[in-house]
Amino acid sequence: MLTPLRRIMRALGAFTLVMLAGTIGYLLLGFGLLAAIYQTVTTITTVGFREVRPLTPAGEIFTIVLILIGVGTALYMFGVLLEALIEGARRSA
Repeated sequence: MLTPLRRIMRALGAFTLVMLAGTIGYLLLGFGLLAAIYQTVTTITTVGFREVRPLTPAGEIFTIVLILIGVGTALYMFGVLLEALIEGARRSA
């Protein structure tokens, strides 16, 4: 069984990998670095302001995959953090 700290580190690592993969993917699709990071963050957080630039069909498919993986990873990370906070509060009470 993983300790809470190890679970948090694993969740943050997974989130970091998704962010990195998203940024690299958008770079390969022709975005600049800042635009790629911005597009990744707005996609994963489901803010959905707008695309930085129009997407090709390949870009649309990449974005769909990034949404499915990224949102799940972000929710997992927040769940692990919330669980650690609640467990910590229960132990100190």
